Amino acid sequence: MMFPSHSRIVEFLMKEKWNRNKTLVDGKPFPASTEKLLDWLEHEKIVTKWQRGRLRIGLNMRNALSHVEHSSRHPFLKGTAIRGPID
Repeated sequence: MMFPSHSRIVEFLMKEKWNRNKTLVDGKPFPASTEKLLDWLEHEKIVTKWQRGRLRIGLNMRNALSHVEHSSRHPFLKGTAIRGPID
């Protein structure tokens, strides 16, 4: 793998049907979840506790925006799909 990233490694593990929780990278357990990855980054002093918090907020925002569970409701648009075009 030319430029391994966390998501590319996860994709590879899924493709090969390897257990993420039993996989070792450089002799250490692979951080199989984003939370474990954040733990590892902080433990290795790659990010500070404050930076880790900002990363968690960013990931939460990304997840909220990319995994929409309901449609937005704007008062101006409420019911327009049911009523049809405005004359």
